[in-house]
Amino acid sequence: MREPGTAIRKSYYNAISAVVSSPVVDGKVEGLGGGDTYVILGEQSESDRTNKARFAHEATIQVVIVSKKKSTAGRTAVENISDDILSAIIPAPGSHGLTIEAPFHITFVKQDFGQASRVSQDIANDFENIKILQFINRITQ
Repeated sequence: MREPGTAIRKSYYNAISAVVSSPVVDGKVEGLGGGDTYVILGEQSESDRTNKARFAHEATIQVVIVSKKKSTAGRTAVENISDDILSAIIPAPGSHGLTIEAPFHITFVKQDFGQASRVSQDIANDFENIKILQFINRITQ
């Protein structure tokens, strides 16, 4: 059995980077420059789903879209990027748009939930629009 964590994150990073023009980062936002919109690969968890025939994992991963644009322009930017990501990850029912390195295979992907919020980051009432997408993935090897 091999650990699929890095492979699934790389798969998401590649798929998302191909469809969004905003920076995509793996958990670290320092050094992004002055960009006002970015995508973060966030929390990830895995559980063993091995059966008699093969090793298998069920992995969840969160994709966080952040916009520091004020007013509804930020919310619109977040929703547009969310739409692009969903279309890339799950282009049609029963399919996925992810490629993962051997010896892993992704047998299904589904969106677990999506949550939008507006958060204040400082006393000056600068708000950030945030959308969290969580995906469940079945990975075999």
